[in-house]
Amino acid sequence: MSGDSGARHDRVSMRDDVFFSMPLSIPIETEQKKIEALLSLVDDRINKQQALVDTLKLYKRGVLNRVFQDNSDWENATIKDVAWTSSNESI
Repeated sequence: MSGDSGARHDRVSMRDDVFFSMPLSIPIETEQKKIEALLSLVDDRINKQQALVDTLKLYKRGVLNRVFQDNSDWENATIKDVAWTSSNESI
């Protein structure tokens, strides 16, 4: 509520002296260490998840390459051959 109102509600300006005199809550050092440890664990988890995603992408690429390159026992067909049923007169 220390800001000077402007022409728009999302553009509130504040004088430097008011800004620099605002109170700032800083946790004690032990709490800061706990926060640091938690954020480090989150970073580690993110890195491990990213490594897992990268590994799964490689696996997927390998499977797709195997499926679409090793197709010697496949047969050629048209969409009509695959989608045709006895109840269809034409496609």
